[in-house]
Amino acid sequence: MLSEDSVASGDAPTSEQASALLTALTTQQFALQSAASTTVSEAVGRASIFLGVLSSSLIALGFAASRPELLLPSLAVIAPTIFLLGLFTVIRLVDTSGENLLHLTEMAQIRSYYATLAPEASTFFPPVSAASTDDALGGMGLRRSRLLSVCTLATMVAFVDGVVGGTTVVLLLQEPLAIAHNIALAGGIAFGAVYLTLFFLYQSRRLSALDGD
Repeated sequence: MLSEDSVASGDAPTSEQASALLTALTTQQFALQSAASTTVSEAVGRASIFLGVLSSSLIALGFAASRPELLLPSLAVIAPTIFLLGLFTVIRLVDTSGENLLHLTEMAQIRSYYATLAPEASTFFPPVSAASTDDALGGMGLRRSRLLSVCTLATMVAFVDGVVGGTTVVLLLQEPLAIAHNIALAGGIAFGAVYLTLFFLYQSRRLSALDGD
């Protein structure tokens, strides 16, 4: 640890201090790698649970369709449950995406320190700007763009959940309310469009807040 006198006088750290710092940064990088892997595993697990429940529910509705008197009650119970599960899954997936980006950014900062250890080190560890998510993404061959935000796991689940919600709206408008098919279809499409729009706004603001923009 640097002493208060050395900090005040601006003295350079000793070799022992530099070695301790390097050891600490190496340990921190391994911890960040583990944390980043955990966010990916959690995201995949949550998405798998949602898609598994959706598949099972569709099979159950298929059996219920053989008895029309059971189809509507089953749909009224199953569809909102799936939609809410998808909504909660999407919210958490956006958070895990932000956490993963933060970990990648912190690891990029550590690698930038490695670039200062020796003249030839910059060949293997390109310097990065402080707290730059763009540099973290660049390390994976990616570049921040609107298209990249469309390709997230959260977006995939949100799209499926929007279809579930829109289909539910169409069926509920047609069966209990006896609304014309075209009007019910328009209502379902409008619901899905609004849902996806709100999702993209939430994801953009959430990731921007985590990135400190």
